[in-house]
Amino acid sequence: MFLLTNVFKDQEKILVYLYKKDSQELIEIHQEISINSIHFDSRKIQNQDYFVALEGSRDGHDFIVDAYRNGAVGFIVKSSKKEKIFNEIRNIQPEKDLYIILTQDPLQFLQNAAKDQRKRFKGIVIGVLGSNGKTSTKDFLYQSLRIIEPNTYATTGNWNNHIGLPIVLLNMPSSTKILVLELGMNHPKEIDLLGSISQPNIALITSIGREHMEFFNSIEDVAKAELEILDHLNHQSTFYYPFNAPLKEYVMQKQKEIGFKSCFFQLNYKNDFINNFNNIFLGKLNQSQIDWNEYKINNTELKHIGLYNNLFLTLLVLHNHFFPNIKKSQLDEVLQNLSTIKPLSKQRFEFYYIKNSIIIDDSYNANPDSFISAIDSVVNLFGKNHSIACFAGHMAELGNFSYSGHVEVGEYLAKNNIELLAVCGNSDAKFYLEGYQKIKGKIDIPYFENSEILAKKLNELIVPIDRDSIFLIKGSRTAKMEIVTQKLKEVFENA
Repeated sequence: MFLLTNVFKDQEKILVYLYKKDSQELIEIHQEISINSIHFDSRKIQNQDYFVALEGSRDGHDFIVDAYRNGAVGFIVKSSKKEKIFNEIRNIQPEKDLYIILTQDPLQFLQNAAKDQRKRFKGIVIGVLGSNGKTSTKDFLYQSLRIIEPNTYATTGNWNNHIGLPIVLLNMPSSTKILVLELGMNHPKEIDLLGSISQPNIALITSIGREHMEFFNSIEDVAKAELEILDHLNHQSTFYYPFNAPLKEYVMQKQKEIGFKSCFFQLNYKNDFINNFNNIFLGKLNQSQIDWNEYKINNTELKHIGLYNNLFLTLLVLHNHFFPNIKKSQLDEVLQNLSTIKPLSKQRFEFYYIKNSIIIDDSYNANPDSFISAIDSVVNLFGKNHSIACFAGHMAELGNFSYSGHVEVGEYLAKNNIELLAVCGNSDAKFYLEGYQKIKGKIDIPYFENSEILAKKLNELIVPIDRDSIFLIKGSRTAKMEIVTQKLKEVFENA
């Protein structure tokens, strides 16, 4: 809930009108308004929502009527389109009073309103960033913290950009005490904007990897973009950063300038980690350490090394900031929850056991680092006793690194004896084949232009491989590999 104060209205040069259903008049009003919730998609508007008309590939101002019919009680629109909107509302002949908020730029309104909301918020804000694992880590923190503090609120889905983040802040309940925000980026200066809005008390960078490389020249450039968050910390903040990530010296320099606490963390595992799920994990905050076994967590629900890293980081944050002040009964409940916790979001290393086969859907997204990590997890879990097949969609947004990234993953698949490989998506997916053939020789590997065609060919593709096999499905969102997952499930269920 957001309170549109007179101070904010004056500062942003905002005008507010009330359409009175009885008199059919538009009256300028000056009192403060409570905005229950805001949405930019007219199809998802519910009763009591405000509709913000954003301009992009489609102009939100063209969907005022749709938003009203779905229950909108107010509209945030561009001042220059005042007459158009007023006329549309008069033509609707509404059966309820409606608020119309006029602003120079609705997107800027969202972002500035979110900054105002953050300024007045007295609770704890946790910002989760990183190349891989931020959504799962956000989910783990949210599920744990709401046991400690029921008034915990978090980013829903992946609303982590310049539009989604402000809406999460503006829509949080007024009773919120802890806010867990996911901050995503695909180009320089984006974290700078999101950091200026969120101003986190605790900031975590889960990993630095080869993401969105069309905008970056090196892994150091990715790190530098993620580290823009440092300029939005203060001397009371705490910052978590992977020990093996680049630019640690830069972090230490910024720490001296700003005065925040830093924690360089590293997940250490020994022997058959992925098979045994019982190891020591170390995290350092000013030279302090924690022992995973101290909390007796043995989560057999998680089967991906990356998810264990996310769970470890969650435990480290809880240990440093929340466990010292909670009751033993709460601690026991949190630890029990961590022993069975799974990501809330779908298509993140999800297992489907169908007859004697296992389908692993990791199709939410992909870059070279997350793909290699997924292969490691599958091989450690099943490589000794099962045949492994992989259906790989292209990895998007790699720019000049697309060739080398796809080739590297193709080589890694071959080195780990993935018996069946089929690829699909844009032409860059063919580079998987080049890497695979470097190791395996010039064997025939099927390529399909999209996941729909691959899905139609699944019955033919899986003939050479034992049906009691493991099937890994991975690719970027634009590859739509969930289509392959669904079709493969149908093939085995109907067999």
